[in-house]
This record gives sequence, C-alpha cells and structure tokens, in this order.
Amino acid sequence: MSLTVERFDEFFAALHGQDRVPYRWQRELLERLLSTGQWPRELDIPTGGGKSTAIEIHVFANAVAQQRTEEGREDASRVPRRLSMIVARRAVVDDHLTRASALMEALDRAQGGILTEVRELLVRRGYPTDICDEEKRALRVHLLRGGSVAVTGDGSLGRRRDEWIHHPAAVQILCGTPDMIGSRLLHRGYGVTSRAQPRSAGLLGYDHVAVLDEAHLSRQLLDTFRRVSRMCGRWNPATAEVPALQVCAATATHAPTAQSPYEQYDATQGRISLDWDQLEEPLARILTQPKPVDYLGLKGWNSGTKKALSDHASQVLEQVEALRAESSGTIGVVVNRVTTAVEIQEKAHRSGLRTRLLVGPQRVGEPRDLRLEDAELVVATQTIEVGVDVDFAGMITDLAPAFALIQRAGRVNRRGERAQGRVIVIGPEGSGAFPPPEALPYEGDDLRQAREWIRELSQDPGGISPRALRDRAVPTTTPDRPVLSHLGDADARLLSRTSEHLFAEPDLTFWLRDSLDSDEQEVRVIGRTLPRLDQNLDPGLQGEVVDAAYQLLHQLEYEDQEIYPSTPARVRAVLTRRGLDPVHQAWVHRDGEWTLLRPDGGEGLPHAVAASGFPLRGGDLVVLDVGFPCTLGISADEADGTQGAGTVLLPEGDRPIGDHSQPESLGVWTFLHQVPPAPADQETEETRICRAAGEAEPDEDGRIAVENLPFRDALPEGAYDVLLGPVIEATEGEPAWVTCTMRREAVQDERLALSDSGRDPQPVLLEDHQEDVADRAKALGEILDLPQFVQAALREAGLKHDAGKESSAFQTRLFLGGNHRGEGLSAQERGDFRKKQRKMSYAKSEGLLPLSRTQADPVPKGWRHEMLSAAKFWADQTVGNPAVLPETAGQTELTAWLIGTHHGLGRDGFPIGVAQLLGVLSAEERQDGVEEAVRLLYGVGLWEDLAALMERTFGPWGASYLEALLRAADTTISQEGR
Repeated sequence: MSLTVERFDEFFAALHGQDRVPYRWQRELLERLLSTGQWPRELDIPTGGGKSTAIEIHVFANAVAQQRTEEGREDASRVPRRLSMIVARRAVVDDHLTRASALMEALDRAQGGILTEVRELLVRRGYPTDICDEEKRALRVHLLRGGSVAVTGDGSLGRRRDEWIHHPAAVQILCGTPDMIGSRLLHRGYGVTSRAQPRSAGLLGYDHVAVLDEAHLSRQLLDTFRRVSRMCGRWNPATAEVPALQVCAATATHAPTAQSPYEQYDATQGRISLDWDQLEEPLARILTQPKPVDYLGLKGWNSGTKKALSDHASQVLEQVEALRAESSGTIGVVVNRVTTAVEIQEKAHRSGLRTRLLVGPQRVGEPRDLRLEDAELVVATQTIEVGVDVDFAGMITDLAPAFALIQRAGRVNRRGERAQGRVIVIGPEGSGAFPPPEALPYEGDDLRQAREWIRELSQDPGGISPRALRDRAVPTTTPDRPVLSHLGDADARLLSRTSEHLFAEPDLTFWLRDSLDSDEQEVRVIGRTLPRLDQNLDPGLQGEVVDAAYQLLHQLEYEDQEIYPSTPARVRAVLTRRGLDPVHQAWVHRDGEWTLLRPDGGEGLPHAVAASGFPLRGGDLVVLDVGFPCTLGISADEADGTQGAGTVLLPEGDRPIGDHSQPESLGVWTFLHQVPPAPADQETEETRICRAAGEAEPDEDGRIAVENLPFRDALPEGAYDVLLGPVIEATEGEPAWVTCTMRREAVQDERLALSDSGRDPQPVLLEDHQEDVADRAKALGEILDLPQFVQAALREAGLKHDAGKESSAFQTRLFLGGNHRGEGLSAQERGDFRKKQRKMSYAKSEGLLPLSRTQADPVPKGWRHEMLSAAKFWADQTVGNPAVLPETAGQTELTAWLIGTHHGLGRDGFPIGVAQLLGVLSAEERQDGVEEAVRLLYGVGLWEDLAALMERTFGPWGASYLEALLRAADTTISQEGR
C-alpha cells in the first residue's frame, strides 16, 4: 500500500494509541508542507494545542515525499530533511529530545504496519545503498549543546560526537537552544572545532527547517535566521533541488492580531492557527476549561533578605496546602529566582512532600530523570514556561510579565480533564512602583502592568484560560533590545572564514540574543576527580600536582548528562567566592588548551591565571574538582538523610559538585595516586594500581598490557590502552594517575576489524580509499538530486582528495604511526613484510608495520596534504596553470575547492607557505606542473581568488554545504575501515 497523506491518522494512532487523532490544524500543516514543500512562517497555537507534533509531521512528511519521489509523481515536493526544535529553555530542549527519541525508538522497533513502512522509506531517503545496515537509522536524533550527542537506540544520550554531520541525507531532528544552533548556523558553533564549523553551518543552511518555539523570546534570533534564509535562497548551490533554510516561528502566547510581532510577514506567506469556532475534542476542553486566578500580596517580596526568602517560601507552602485540599494531583510552584526555588524545595522536602526541582542551571542529566508524575510538588523557575509536558492540578506563581504568566498557567489543567485549575499569583503588596532589585530578572514597569492585569482577570470566572484571553488585550513586554542587529552579506562572509585566525572573535550576541548581556551565554561545568592539591606540599610539589592534573585533563571524556549549564557571571562568582579552600581546582578548556583559574592568581603554579582576570565566554567548558562546593537542591534520587551533590550550580551552594561520570559508558577508567602518599596499611586500591602500572614491563612497542594490572578482572571484557601519568616527587616517583581506555574500533567487515582476539587491522590502500570516497560522494549527490555538474565535482574530488598523500615523505609519516604489532614475526620476516608494504601507497597508518621509533618524521608540523592534492588536480586539469579564474565557478573550480577544504582548512588560506609545502617533495614529485601549480595557488594567491569566486557563486552557506557532502563521504568511509 502506498503511503499517502490520508494515512497520517493511522501513523499518529500507531505512535500514540488508537484513541488519539491529529487535530485539524496538524493535518492542515502536513498537507500544506507536502503540497508546497514549505513550512509556514508562523505557527500560532496556544499551550496544550499540540505544537510539539511538528516532530511527527516532519517525519511523516519526509516519508510521503520519498514515496512520491519513488513513484515519479509530479507533486513530489522537496521537504527539508532536517528539523531543529529551538527554544530558549533548556528543560524544554530536553522535552523535545524525549519526544523525538520516543519516535525514533518506535520506528526502530516496529515489526510491520505503517511504522515499518515509514521506516523503510526514510532509510531509502537517507542513505547510499552500500552503507552497512547498522548505520541506516530511519531517524537520527541529536542534542546540540557544546559539541553534540547522539541519542542511542535505547533512547539514552551517547558519546559527544557530531554524528549528525556525517549523514547529510538522513532525516534528522536536532534539539538545542538559540545559542547552540544559532552559533552553528553562523559558522561559529560554540564548542565546535573550527574545522567542523563549515560542515554544521552548511547543513543548517540547506535542507533544514528551524522551528523557533516561543519565538517572542528570541526576536533577534528570528531576525537573523530569516536573513540567513534569504541569503541561502539567493546563493543556493542547487536551486530547486535543495531547499534553503526555512524558518517557522511558533508561539503559544496568543495575542490579538494587531499585536502580532510577525504581522509584517503575513502578506507574503500565511500562518497556521486555530479555528476557534470549530475546536474538536479534547482541544476544546483543554482551551476552554476555566482557570480562576487570584492575586496575593506579600510584604518584602523578592527583597533579597534571608527573612524575606524564608517568609516567601512559607507563604508559598501555605498556598500549596490550600490547593492540595481542593484537588488531587501535582501542584506547581513557579518563582522568578533559582535561590527561591531551592529554598521552597528544601522546605517542602523537610515537611515530607515528594518534590522535584526544575530550574535552568540544573544538571543536564537531572531533568531527564524527573518523573514529574510521581511528585506531589514541582518547584520551577521560568524554564517551565515553555513546552514542558506537565499537567498541574493548580499553581502558585511569582508575579511576572503578562506573557510569562500566560505560559505558566498553560501548565495548569493542561489536558483539560479537571473542571478547573486555580492559579495564585504572589507579588508585592499595594500598587506602587517596583524597585529594580525586587523586579529582577524583569522590568519593574512590566510587573506593574501585569499586577493590574491579573487583578482584572481575578474578576472573570474564566480567569487566565486561553478562551478567556482570546479577545482580551495583554500587556506587552518591554523589549530587551529596542533595535535589532541585522546580519549583512559582509558579516556572513567574515563569519564563514573559519580557518582564518582573527585578532578578535566576532561577538555572536549581537545576532543571536535579545539581551546584549554576554553573561547570559552558556558555559558548561562538570565535576571530576583530579589529583589532589594538598596545601601541606611545598610550592614545587604543588606545581607537579597541577601539571599532572593538566595532563590528565587532556585525556578527558565526558557525557552531556554530567553538565551543569551556567553563565559566565555565575561561574565567575563561584570561582571567586570568599573563603574558598585553596585546595580546590577549577580548569577551563578553550581552543584546545586547559587553564587553571585561581582566586589568588596561582602565582608559581603552572598553567594558572587569576580567575577574576579571565573572561569566560559561551562554549567554554569548566572542570571543577569533585569536592568543589557550588551546588544546591535535592536530587530526584536522593534518599532521606543523605546529602550528596546538588542539582543546581550556584555561588551560594554548599554541596559538592560531585563526579557524575560513568566509566562503563565512557569506556575510560581513571585511577589516582594518593597525594601525599599514605602508609602501606592506609593505601588506596588506586594507589596500588598506579604503582603496578609503573612497575609493569612494556612490550616492544612501548605498550603496557592491562592483563598485568591487579584490577583487570574488574573491567569489562575488551582490549584496552593503558596510559600512565607523569612520575612526580609528590607521589614518590610513581605515576600520578593511570587511565585504561577501552578500544572502540568499528567492526563493519570481518576482514577489516581489529577484534578483541588481537588480530591486526588491514591497511587501506590510497587508491581504494579514494575510489570508495568518490563513490560515496557521488551516491550522496544522487540521493539529494543535485545538478549533474555538482555530482561530477563531488565524485572527482573524492577521487583526488588525498592525492597529496602519495608523497614519499607523507607515506613515511604514516609508517611511523603504524599500529601493526607484527606478533609472531622474526626480525627478518618483519623486514621483508615492511619492504612489501612500502611498495604501495596507503591512506592511513592503520595496519602498517611501524618504522623504528628513532627515525625522524620528514613532514614538518603544519604541512597539509590537501594543499598538494589540490595543486596536483589543478596541474592535471588546467592547461598552463591559468592565473585568471572565470566569472562563475564551474566543475573544475568547485572540484579544486572541495579537495583543498576537505579537512576544514583553506577557506581563506593555509597555515604554511610555498617553501614549506615544496620542501618535502622530491624533484620527481615536483614535475608535471605540480610545482608551478603550488606557486600559482599559494604563492601568487590564486587560492584566495578561488575562495572569493566560491563565495560569489555559491555563497558562504552553499560552499559549506557542498564541502559537508564530500567530508561526510570521507568520514563515513574511514569509519568503515576503508
């Protein structure tokens, strides 16, 4: 049976139950998308109206589009393959992630029926036929924060890998905040390496729809995304074949039409909204059940004193008991400040209530474990205003701007199953003005208007329900920025030059945030067990310990669940708080380097600077030692009478941050030597492990066998790499630490796999690798239906992308890094085997018998094989190496560009010059016009002219998109061991 739009009800029921049917507006959205290939510019649906089903609509539309394409139908519109759900609340990002993960799992598990039909269509839509079945995920779901994590088959978060950029044709759902997705779109992804930035930018610029949930919270981001969309449409590298970025502004905060901030766009393209005169069940019940609202004045509200905080919490809990007496179910409390939320939760917990905390700076792993339905009381901050799927029986909320109160009230009686749901608003007494300290984080005038508005609503039996608000004027909020920043063509070009080292990095705040306060950017914080900095050691030994920690951090692996999201201001306050014990360590990772931040400046300690003088910025990763006191809040899993790590990172926190890493998931086990050493009867097992590793005899390749260490039986079965930390005086000449890392070689083919039995991997011939990459790149071009000249350029670039590796010097470098163990071979046999291998050219070091460790690497640091690859292609394809480029880039120019940029460099220039590039080449390797091409491209400056030509022809995002396709082909072929 063919998959048609009429079968959406069947798909919906298979996911959500036979009693669930899509709403009218959801069907309208699907039909419009499939008929035009375009998402609406605005989605105006109140809370409870089902906006999150954009995820299911995206998936089903792609499956139907694939069906129509396979049938050769003329109405086979090209719908975007990638959907990003963007919202400025981290808890809602998790909510979107949970919904998308559930859909992914349902497709993976399907055993027949419509879900199997959809899965098979999505697989054919997303992958070349030669990719192994294990990689053909019908739907890929990713959480984009600093770096990226994939959602695994069981719905859990996987390793921090930007896997989504490796599969550009796959149907995907990306979840993230405005900063994390917006920075990637602008070629400056927070937490993304400069070499990967073009790939993510290109794939977000094309074949992608961005749904900005609660777009009124992100006016600046919406403007920037709309401008990038227009630029991508103007510079589209494939015109009709690949849709440029589409932007859908979704909002649940209904306002009368005259107040719509998007009205200027309605003339060019309509919106999707509700027909209030034809509401079907249960939507009618959800939107029309009354929500009576009352205002309660509190003396000293938000004044900041300890007494006021305690009184605030007590008053809230009194109202909680009143609401619990009226109806059964979970009560919600929403306050404006994290410290207030923590105070209320801890008081409620002590009184015996089952509580859950939901705030912005909460550890990432905590919200996914919240089990809100089991709680009697949920205490939250503004993070609950958007998208969180919870149904409160009643709510007590701090006074907030009117639109925020509407959002908060949307969590009350969310399913419409109660006759009503009462809302109590707590604010200051009287009707006077608000002093700025009390109003924070809002404007005093916004709160004053909201207070009067709530008092008016308290006279209406419908209260603050969507139906009651439909025709009522809602006080507007003072914009954080009266004037928005408009991204221009010159800005876009500058941002796209990711391989150019600028004197100062562009401040993305101007284009991504409504607030220009840089301290609202996200900094990631995790806890780790580090070598102990004992103050009884003399300064020299303390320096050794710091250096040992520095070296250990270079081996750091972490997972997203460990992260406490924070801001530069909050982390700075944590690091500079008074009375902080100097034994604590705080490290920041930026641009590949680790820096120790010390309150006193760390005089005499290596890698140390003063915390007060180091400006933190968005995308930074901060690692605190496991005992660093900086958290508050009761964990969802915390037992009565215990006090472990808190759930929220705050300067006032007195709980340790803890170490939330899971070695079994990371595949890395770390053991630390005691500092200072203890008597034998007080030694830890970890100290004994470090000693045993230091005394172990390495094999001829310098490796230490994990089998020789005393804890081997405690580790899962597998092959391990053992790494020893520095031998320091503080540990009496024994390794400061030991790590055991499980090898994770991908097993795609039996002949290529390095199995746990120890069989050596097979080497990859350069010619074979390039041919495989060419075939994969061409296949991607065919799946995406790109123009023939683009498909040809992708294949040709794949065939030549590593030609520079043919250099004898580079081949020597590969052999120096060989990992063939040569076990069982005599010295003579090893020599013969090496000579046989040296007769061929290889793509990688895997499977090569290494050369003597005493031989020097003939290739200087910074030498780039792709520069030589591009020069060899240019010499082969052009007659006499012409120094003048055409007005528009054609197949030759595109191919050369793709070859030269396939490792993320060369977008404006390369790190070495002509002399360094030619210096490693033999006279024979310089022949056939290669030397002339090198001098022309990198000496005369034709490569810079080519970069400008690519910008003019394809635009910043178009060039990045095509680069992403070749690099995806190269990456996936390499992952398969080919």
